[in-house]
Amino acid sequence: MCAYTRTQQFGGEGGSSFADNLTEVCRLSQINIRHGSRVDSIQGVWITPSGDQVTGSKHGGDGGELTSIVLAGNEYIVRVDGRSGSRVDQLSFTTNLGNVYGPYGGSGGSAFSLSGTHIGGFFGRSGSELDSVGFFNRVDC
Repeated sequence: MCAYTRTQQFGGEGGSSFADNLTEVCRLSQINIRHGSRVDSIQGVWITPSGDQVTGSKHGGDGGELTSIVLAGNEYIVRVDGRSGSRVDQLSFTTNLGNVYGPYGGSGGSAFSLSGTHIGGFFGRSGSELDSVGFFNRVDC
């Protein structure tokens, strides 16, 4: 199994805490994100060592438009850009293949950026929206 570190968490203190369980998964293969004027929810889909697909819990609400980001077998997220204040306002993902997905959400809050990552999953706080988000950074497999 892979080892992960946690990045900084961005956003507010609302909602309840969450953290994806990455103990039985091999790689992040898809991100489902609901968005409108803010990011309403985020959800990971992973591939297990046996090749099965596992869908994680949705973190946040059902508002906004659903976008599914499907990553190629050799693709992973190396950069996250976003905006946050009391909630997560915007997210954008850049992969090792140079693909940019997003931005999703609105223009509120303050800008943040993480680079040099290998995103494997998510943690943070959520309720009816995505209140805050951090990222599990894969460091060893």
